[in-house]
Amino acid sequence: MLTMATETTSVFRTNAVYPPGEYLAEDLEARGMTQLALAKAMGRPVHVVNDIIRGQKVITAEPPSS
Repeated sequence: MLTMATETTSVFRTNAVYPPGEYLAEDLEARGMTQLALAKAMGRPVHVVNDIIRGQKVITAEPPSS
């Protein structure tokens, strides 16, 4: 009996949602960057970056109002 091999491809999918602050903290660590350095680069107070990382501040597409 002759059998044919079939190739299968697995795709990993997840419905997991990661808080933006968690992603940001991991990215900063991977880049060797501090919250202070990011805050300076963004022209924002360091407490804003820290609040985002802790999930205390919401990230929106709109720029902050003056």
